Amino acid sequence: MRVKNQEITDSINYAFRIQKAILPDIKKFTSFGVEGAFVFFKPLNIVSGDFYWSRMGGELLFVCADCTGHGVPGAFMSMIGSAILNDVSSNEELLPPGEMLERLDERVVSMLNQNEENYVHDGMDLSIVAYNPTTRRLRSSSARRPIYLFRSGELLEIHGTKRSIGDRDPIIRNKAFETFETVVSPGETLYISSDGFADQFGGITDAYPRGRRLKSSGFRDFLKKLNSYPIGEQQSVVESFYATWSANCDQLDDISLLGVRF
Repeated sequence: MRVKNQEITDSINYAFRIQKAILPDIKKFTSFGVEGAFVFFKPLNIVSGDFYWSRMGGELLFVCADCTGHGVPGAFMSMIGSAILNDVSSNEELLPPGEMLERLDERVVSMLNQNEENYVHDGMDLSIVAYNPTTRRLRSSSARRPIYLFRSGELLEIHGTKRSIGDRDPIIRNKAFETFETVVSPGETLYISSDGFADQFGGITDAYPRGRRLKSSGFRDFLKKLNSYPIGEQQSVVESFYATWSANCDQLDDISLLGVRF
């Protein structure tokens, strides 16, 4: 049994090397006129249901996604999501982010055969952002994930459409994925993430001997502090905060956080 378990673990570790190999190099974002970028990526069980993705063409296009589940099932969904994003972004003329989410949703539903007779509760929540370095135009759309933009030191929270990719509820599917558009100035910073950070337990004190969830409010407070640091230092700040916050508490979910300073 021990040998069998080791073989399974070795296979999953190899699968993680494959998954990691297709993740983009965030540092290359600087070639598209941004000051800098970082990613904090922490799978729960070796392979991850979270993933991040980018395409570097006429515009810088990037995604942070949270798939149903974690571990091996989540990793399969992340590979599906990555492959579909490669396909729907392959045209020379980039679609608006909201339209890209619509096409991603259609393909996920089709690939998983999610009809009334054969409904699989699999899908993903994600944010997608397109940045034009020439015009500094920023377009974004989101499926159930907020996008955080710091402008003049103030936090602007762009709420996502309350609809997941792959959701089959007919009422929810009537909600179109909205595209938010703005022009960013130098020094403005954007953050997108999965829900793993906000859901993590930590902060053990006498009042909370078993810890408590960071929650969205605590996550926003942390981002406000994080934004005050140079972008080149922010990944280490995130790592330090997470280690301190989650001390003696088990990780609950995959965690990913992507930050870009324009």
